[in-house]
Amino acid sequence: MGRIYWYCWPCILLAFGVLLLHWVLQVFHSRRFRKQAAQVPVTEMPIFVIGLWRSGTSLLHELMTLDPRHAAPTSYECFCPLHFLVTGPIIQRLIAMQPKRGRPMDDMKIGPDSPQEDEFALFLKGVPSPYESLVFPNDPCPNPHILDVRKFHADDLARWKAALLEFVQQVQSVHRRRLVLKSPTHTARIEVLAEMFPGARFLYIIRNPYDLFSSNRKLIRSLVPIFTLEKASLANVDATIFENYRLMHEQVEAARLLLPPGHFHQLRFEDLVKDPHGEMQKVYECLELGGFEAVRPGMEKYFAERADHKVGNYQLSAEERATVRQHWGHILYQHAYE
Repeated sequence: MGRIYWYCWPCILLAFGVLLLHWVLQVFHSRRFRKQAAQVPVTEMPIFVIGLWRSGTSLLHELMTLDPRHAAPTSYECFCPLHFLVTGPIIQRLIAMQPKRGRPMDDMKIGPDSPQEDEFALFLKGVPSPYESLVFPNDPCPNPHILDVRKFHADDLARWKAALLEFVQQVQSVHRRRLVLKSPTHTARIEVLAEMFPGARFLYIIRNPYDLFSSNRKLIRSLVPIFTLEKASLANVDATIFENYRLMHEQVEAARLLLPPGHFHQLRFEDLVKDPHGEMQKVYECLELGGFEAVRPGMEKYFAERADHKVGNYQLSAEERATVRQHWGHILYQHAYE
């Protein structure tokens, strides 16, 4: 209790009232829909968009959902995972009235019906999640076990798997299409996800590590003030960024060797921005998704509507670049960024 900063208490008290409403809706949701949704088969295994935060996963997620054969969990479904089957039909009527707003880290426009990362749903379902660090960011660099679910206690791993499967089935019951799931945290979970969803595809996007470091630093500094319950010092930001990417890189390199051909594809953010149609065609070919030509017109329209969007230009000092090389030098050379 002593850690919680005084200015957070009004929000906490308000949250208790909102929590009561969520609890009532959850009870009705569980009685009305839980068994029904659990019977929905996941006939087509999901496509997982993975990569470190700020590597271009959101852009890639949106591009994949331009395909009418694909669907993704919406922001509303991810932020209200305990009752969206009940409240979703009502909220859908209001969504059309709400303008999309720019994200705090890059001004990318999102709304309640935009594709969203399912890690938020898992976090709000109460299973272990790295996003706990947003609430208390002054803790030391997070234990890597929080990313590597294979190292969870058996009970925690079972709860985590059950929460993800339940959410996937419930979203599937709404959209009835192949799901495209995106969460940077899944980058360290390929082995477990492949076991849970045999035949799943993994689409891994990488980006210049120097830009990744700068952009992740900006991301954390923009999100922590929104979610934190303590007076954040942000002293552990850089250490957390370096450790997370190191672990994710190791997990990807090991897990990709376990996947059959056509189930994993890697692309560069810089190539996607430069030639989106060419890179997306490679994605469809390498992952054996088929039907790219039918999706091309939608992608052309998507980029035409966003022609004025600027990719962030990040500048690091010579000392900061040397620190990045010290931690991620092997990644820089492996991916030919240096």
